[in-house]
Amino acid sequence: MRSEIDQIASLFSASSINALLDGNFSQFSLAKQILGFSETDELKVIDIVKQSFEFLKKNYPYEYVYKCTLFKNIVLGVHSPNTTAMLSELKLGTSKVDAMIINGIATSYEIKSEFDNFDRLEKQLFDYTAYSDKVFVVCSSKNADPIKNKISNSFGLMVLNKRGSFSIMRDSKLFNPSYTADKATSLLTAPELRNISREINNNIDNVPNTQLVKKCNKLISTLPPSQIKQNVFEALKSRGLSKNKVVSRLPYQLSGRALSLKISQRKQDAFFEALSTPI
Repeated sequence: MRSEIDQIASLFSASSINALLDGNFSQFSLAKQILGFSETDELKVIDIVKQSFEFLKKNYPYEYVYKCTLFKNIVLGVHSPNTTAMLSELKLGTSKVDAMIINGIATSYEIKSEFDNFDRLEKQLFDYTAYSDKVFVVCSSKNADPIKNKISNSFGLMVLNKRGSFSIMRDSKLFNPSYTADKATSLLTAPELRNISREINNNIDNVPNTQLVKKCNKLISTLPPSQIKQNVFEALKSRGLSKNKVVSRLPYQLSGRALSLKISQRKQDAFFEALSTPI
């Protein structure tokens, strides 16, 4: 059973999705067999994706399942993909946050499934408070009480139930972090930094790439912390909304992987074509 779970889980890996975009359906054909379908059963790739996700929800609800469910319930459910961005694996200090959702505020989510340990949990949460307005741990009902007893009352706690919805066991306090130019340069890409700096000095366009980050840091440091924070959140939100144009059109079961992939226009077309391919 464990090898079957591993095979199904690997379907949602970056290498598997990239192989799919290149027209290689072998892993999806194998998943079809593992799921108990025969060669004569008429299914499309998108059907295998959905059936595989349901299999994992039942047999191995690991981090990926939580991440996709966050996107579905919060970005697509509570809010809208036109106004709310979800970023995955963003480096905050010395930790990488599982998900940061930006709407009016930035909320970080650290996922702890029943298969994860809590060794670094307190350090991770502390790192997130320096960048996030709210911080939540997302866990299973099995882990809820141990985590609640382990972490500070400042942090929120959300529980994923078997129906695939979240309940808030405890809300997060508002951390209202102060933002510096160094934080901005640690989070943003060179083009994003240039866009912010252009509002301060339009000569930034003449600065060579080798000196760009240093110059942007200097310009951004002249802004008040509240303005830096607003500019950073707007840049991150814009980045996420750009991805939403693709991710929100995919089955939500792929959102956890698609959020972290760079998908060109050519590959977007290949993605949707592949999903409708009979297998």
